[in-house]
Amino acid sequence: MKQFDLALAVFGEILDNDVPFNDALKAHFKDNLDDRPFRKDVAGLLGCALRHEILFRFLLNEKGLEENEIRAAMLLLANLYYYKHLSAEALEEAVRAVLGEKFSILEPLIALKDNPEAFIPESVKRGSKEYLSLRYNTPLWVLKIWEHFGYGATYKLLRKNIRPRTMTLRVRESAIDPATVLANSDFLGTSIRNIVAYKGKEPVRKLAMVKDGSLFEEKAAIKSILDQYRVSEPSELFLYSDVKDDQVIKEVVESYGASIGLNIGVASLDGLHADASRLIRAKGLKNVNFFASKPDGFEASLSRPQDLVLLFPDSTNFDAIRECPDFFVHLKQDSLDGLIARQKDLLENASKFVALDGRLVYCVFTLDKKEGHNQIAAFLHSHEGWKLEKEEQLFAYDGLEATCYYAVLLNEASVAKMTPSISEINAAGLSSSTSLAKGK
Repeated sequence: MKQFDLALAVFGEILDNDVPFNDALKAHFKDNLDDRPFRKDVAGLLGCALRHEILFRFLLNEKGLEENEIRAAMLLLANLYYYKHLSAEALEEAVRAVLGEKFSILEPLIALKDNPEAFIPESVKRGSKEYLSLRYNTPLWVLKIWEHFGYGATYKLLRKNIRPRTMTLRVRESAIDPATVLANSDFLGTSIRNIVAYKGKEPVRKLAMVKDGSLFEEKAAIKSILDQYRVSEPSELFLYSDVKDDQVIKEVVESYGASIGLNIGVASLDGLHADASRLIRAKGLKNVNFFASKPDGFEASLSRPQDLVLLFPDSTNFDAIRECPDFFVHLKQDSLDGLIARQKDLLENASKFVALDGRLVYCVFTLDKKEGHNQIAAFLHSHEGWKLEKEEQLFAYDGLEATCYYAVLLNEASVAKMTPSISEINAAGLSSSTSLAKGK
């Protein structure tokens, strides 16, 4: 069965080579034109198997099956219980060819195909962490991280995580009238200005308004947070983003345009951030200093304190669970220490470039207190003169459908750092010989 063979091959790329789901699909189907008609079914079948991997492995791990046999069985169960788009008989025949006589092991599970809830044994107490882990495909170690929010919040979060995220797009008011977008029945307005929800069936990347740059994908929470802490001319801001997509960068570029000096830092520019670079060029901006830097190297690109510093470090990114069926395949518990250390390093170094009475906005897409509240609490404990103006944990089941923590810190230090900020220079009637076009 072609769909089964392809799904099993892509499964191997994801599990054996740690390739993300979408990248593994793209890599296979990009150059295999004859296989493209099967892509939708392969993605659907494999996505269901991955979204229930913890349950399936719980049911299969002690059946005496080899790893390749377990994967084949997972695909069969995924179709029987959840996907249901492929011929059960044809898929069963394909799995029999892999398992041989061992196929009889699966018969009790196949018999329960109309009642997948029955797969979880009665010995697993309903409502327990083990039950929630099996039912909602979330590792026990992750549930322990979330437990400080309480059972109710965790349960609502788990239920939300098994549903697709509402796609939201940023309307570039400089390129299109928002009324024109909302005149299309596929788009709905939201509570956040210039953010629309997309309800259409056509893939976003194929939409004409996305292709011509009038719209770009953006989480409503990003704009909501940044809108609260805008600065105006003659200010200057510094954004450092570890976020893998360019949503934060493009929002800053689109929102501010040429009105203030923009310093935008990332870990690397090698083959990355093409979307952000295209937007900067499309707008013809000369006030953007777009650079790559390590946390301890900001002084090479910044020569004075900034009125606003926006910090978006890499994180566990629990916000991506609904988008990535293989999310927990790639999230490793032993990676947390490295993430937390980098967040601390970025926070420490970015804070040195916040002007007196300036603000630092710290945002991580996580539900881990070690990355959020505890990180900020530790910073405040060791840095006099800083004030916590606000902190908030957003949940996927809230109105903004975002899993993220953000904090706003005010620099009240009695001694200003380095040289005056742009606003201080102008207030004092001083002149600066350094070009904003270079962010200095």
